[in-house]
Parts: sequence; C-alpha cells; structure tokens
Amino acid sequence: MEPFIELLSFIDDHFIDGIFVSVLLIIIFKKFLKSIKTKTALEIVSYLMIFYCLLSIIYLFLISVVKVDSELYASFINRATGIYKLTYILMLFSHSFLPLLLLFKKFRSKLFLVFFIALFMNLGWLFESFVIHSTTIHRDYEGDRNVFLPFDRELIIFGKGFLLGILALIIGNIKEYRLGKIKN
Repeated sequence: MEPFIELLSFIDDHFIDGIFVSVLLIIIFKKFLKSIKTKTALEIVSYLMIFYCLLSIIYLFLISVVKVDSELYASFINRATGIYKLTYILMLFSHSFLPLLLLFKKFRSKLFLVFFIALFMNLGWLFESFVIHSTTIHRDYEGDRNVFLPFDRELIIFGKGFLLGILALIIGNIKEYRLGKIKN
C-alpha cells in the first residue's frame, strides 16, 4: 500500500497541483499563437487528469472497501462524516470523480471544460492556500505587510503547472509535425 500512496502523492505533487495553469497556458497559446497546435497538448493534460483520477478512485476503494490500513480508514470516515462532510464530499467529487467526464471525447475536446475540471481538481489546495493567507493576515503572523505576495508553495505550484503546459505543447507540436511529415 505504501508504494501506491507514494506514486499517487508523486503524481499529485508534480503534475496535478498546478494543472489548471497548464490548461490556461494552452488556452493562451491557442488564442494568441495560431501556428502552434494545441489539440495534442490538451489530450496529454486530459489523459494525465484521467489517470490520476483512476488512481485516486482505486486508492479510495482500497481504503473504504478493502480497509487495508485501519488508520487511513478511520481518517477517511472521520472526514466524510464529520462536521465538514459536505465540503469534504464536494472536494472528493471534484478531485476524484469529475475528471471521469474527460473519458468522453466530446468533453475532452472542449478547452474551457477541461480548464474548469482542472480548476475544480485544484480547489483543495487553492482553498487551503486561501485559509493560510487569510489567517496570516488576520492574526498578523508575519509582522510585515508583505503577506499579500504569494508564498513559496504557490509560486512553485504555478511554476510546475507552467512547465507542464510548455512540455505538453512541445510534445504535442512534435507529434503534429511528425504526422504532417508522414502524410506529405
């Protein structure tokens, strides 16, 4: 169970956390740079979200039905039935089940729908970041007034999302270029 959790955590930390930035970058490239093909890049990002979604559903199945680890099971039940159960269930739905819509090509080809699904997948850490910022401002932990600047974590996540978007665009355009050469 431990290697599976590490794999899920690795994918979440390095690819999923800033994936809406990647889709936003693809939208910007499609809008302003017509010569760059974005269809394959959008498919790469969509399949990454679907893969992560399927892994998280397997993880939830292992915790809730098989009850592999009693501590994880207790934590899952406490969150799902506790005082904030509505927000946890909403986060769980948007993070683990909403991306299954991308299995349908009709949804996967709509750029703004993929963006909103990616944004809903990232709402968890966005809300967490908002709470950290607002409590810092409210309780005046920092002491100085630079608390409105993004923290290091947010900058790193945005950077990872930007790099993933650039990488998807490069891979997608290489694929489009090669397919164009093969057809000619």
